[in-house]
Amino acid sequence: MDSGWTKSRLLSWRLLSFLAADPNEQAKLIGECPAWFVRERTDVGANYLIGVALAASHLVLSDFREQVDDESLLVDLDSRVRSMLEDFGAEVWNSESLATNAEWQACRRIARECIGQLSLLPALPHAPFLICDIVDVEDYGGPF
Repeated sequence: MDSGWTKSRLLSWRLLSFLAADPNEQAKLIGECPAWFVRERTDVGANYLIGVALAASHLVLSDFREQVDDESLLVDLDSRVRSMLEDFGAEVWNSESLATNAEWQACRRIARECIGQLSLLPALPHAPFLICDIVDVEDYGGPF
């Protein structure tokens, strides 16, 4: 890795690696997160996963688009994540849906392809992200 990597790009690499990881690995990394986005009932992990998706949608494309000849994979991943963020329903945002939901499966496949295209190795975080450190939640009004 060259020394020109910013903190943002390093975070984007970790976010992209999270999106590319096997569902069991993703589920192990779901951390604590206050109810900033949804009121969790049966959708345990929803706020954390939404926070990760929000951070990825703000960082990954912008941090890596200059490093690829064809940005279509990054754009596809970004649009899928943004599309998922249009609905905070429990069928997408819970730990079980990581393995079963078609959108999560597609995001995982595309994220893996992006990592390959960028000639990176996956770099999962060693501990869950602190959502309040990667997403500006101060002004987030939430869906409720």
